[in-house]
Amino acid sequence: MAYWIKSIGATRSPLDDEWLTEKNIGVGGLSSSPRLAQRVHFPHKKRPTGIEIGDRFLLYGITRSGGHLIGAGIFKSKFRKEDREEELELRGSEDVAEWPWRIDIEMLISLWRAEQGPALDAIGWVPTDMSRHSHRQLSEQQYRDGVMALARTALPAGLPSP
Repeated sequence: MAYWIKSIGATRSPLDDEWLTEKNIGVGGLSSSPRLAQRVHFPHKKRPTGIEIGDRFLLYGITRSGGHLIGAGIFKSKFRKEDREEELELRGSEDVAEWPWRIDIEMLISLWRAEQGPALDAIGWVPTDMSRHSHRQLSEQQYRDGVMALARTALPAGLPSP
């Protein structure tokens, strides 16, 4: 099993804070939708050839206030070209052409409010570590640190962290 971090959203097309609400189409793609927790897309020139079914990932959302860890899950399919007709209803033709590769996912933990998610320093990274990357491989410890940081967002202030 391998561990990954996968980004969604972009500076030009940020996620809405409530990223799992009913679909909202932003510049070039979805800025909120329950579908964002069902599949992820990869750029045309960076097919996700190293990702296997069952690999774990942290989801890194780019919002108006910057990047945040917003969830963790499992890759549930091999990569494949997206059904263009279905996607054109939700994303612009440029976005579909630029991000044609799809992998189905299962979310194990997610935050409703993206802007409350932990920063990349929770896994020992800074935002520039994800610049120009749709996905990167993580160590098992970085994945664990990210999951624990996500879980800590649910703890009330003053309660000791696990």
